[in-house]
Amino acid sequence: MLITRPRHLARALADALAARGADPIVVPTIEIVPVIDVGIARDLSRHAWIALTSANAVESLLASLAASGRDARDIGECKIATIGPATAAAVRKRGLEPDLVCDRATSEDFAKALLDATADGDRILLYQAKDARKALREALEATHDVTVRSAYETRLRVAPELRTAIDRADAITFASSSAIRGFVKNGGNADGKVVACLGPIVAKGAAEAGIHVDTVATDFTSDGLAKALAEFYASARS
Repeated sequence: MLITRPRHLARALADALAARGADPIVVPTIEIVPVIDVGIARDLSRHAWIALTSANAVESLLASLAASGRDARDIGECKIATIGPATAAAVRKRGLEPDLVCDRATSEDFAKALLDATADGDRILLYQAKDARKALREALEATHDVTVRSAYETRLRVAPELRTAIDRADAITFASSSAIRGFVKNGGNADGKVVACLGPIVAKGAAEAGIHVDTVATDFTSDGLAKALAEFYASARS
């Protein structure tokens, strides 16, 4: 099973696949580069909420605070909203408790959860990838004062080992649309392979890239993606 996630995020999926008897092959097609913003503590003090869109955003937030000589205590009274269980887990790992956890990991669901939990006019600090979709921001800006800060940048990775890995793999997993772009940029071809995507947005990105998708995880976690693959193979054998 080929994993195209960044290496620091691949372990959980590799473990979940291995637990189901698969042989994981990790070849990242993207890399995550944190954006260090020493002014983030000042931004936190000016906003009622900070919306964290991934575990990467959580790590970038703490790295930015550390770079300015601060730590998690400087989040202060700013409430924390997270999207998906992995982001919430990353926050709790840092000794913090999210004030809002949106279990469904799509921008549209997160926007609805935030709108339901906040008051009109609340200032929201949206902390996300530099190249993130605009859906979340646009949904919030209609009624709220939104400040967007880049938590990290996703860069395509040159992966000369990818083609050999594809030849070895029976299945290919994609956890983000950027990983798909990196796969294509590296000359990856998924023809004849089982393709599993983490959620409908990623599946849509695969389809737009001309990649046939065999199964889509509706549980937006590494275990959910591994489970979707296992269920696909079980169904194919029956």
